[in-house]
Amino acid sequence: KAATAFSFARRYAQAVALEDRFLDALTALWLLDAGVQLGKAVNLLLRPNVVLEGTLVMNVVRALADSRVRASEAFHYLTAARPPLRNKEDAALVIRIYLQNGLWQHAFDEQRRICRGGERGVPVWLAGVPAPETKALRRMLLNMIFDWFFVAHRELVGHVIALPLLEYEEVIFVQYMVNATQDDPRDVTWMTLLVHYYLKRSQVHAAGKVDAAH
Repeated sequence: KAATAFSFARRYAQAVALEDRFLDALTALWLLDAGVQLGKAVNLLLRPNVVLEGTLVMNVVRALADSRVRASEAFHYLTAARPPLRNKEDAALVIRIYLQNGLWQHAFDEQRRICRGGERGVPVWLAGVPAPETKALRRMLLNMIFDWFFVAHRELVGHVIALPLLEYEEVIFVQYMVNATQDDPRDVTWMTLLVHYYLKRSQVHAAGKVDAAH
């Protein structure tokens, strides 16, 4: 059915003298809307002759990420297009796509890039759009990453303990663990992990305080 639709679309485009770039864009968006052949849709959208308006690019990224097929198409398109972000929801979407693909290390690096506002002269945010408050944004994105470990992939928590956290990131991590303990005081998992986190960094005094308190 898709092949038939392409054939009709191509003939119609030729009849009305529609430029190939418009046909490529419309075909890709139709595939995206139908939720079929997403790889083909991404390849069409990444053709040099296809240029989508800036805000539309993130809508495409979201549609790909919400697809029930695979998350790899969203990652492919996102990393190739590198669209500017419009708000904190776009930032959260970027982190979600990395995590959907199991790329937690890249997600961690990406949250830093986003919170810095860019790197090497390439801005993160859409021109003319005020960037979200950095502290709240960092907390939101880091909590998404911690949730990925502790809620969905608890077998990988050893990796999060080894993350090279900066001082302000460590504050958010510790608060996350404390909040998790308060949700279920009988579960010693969180504080045990926090003790291991401190010991791994030779912070024996901090580890002892946690152990004594719990």
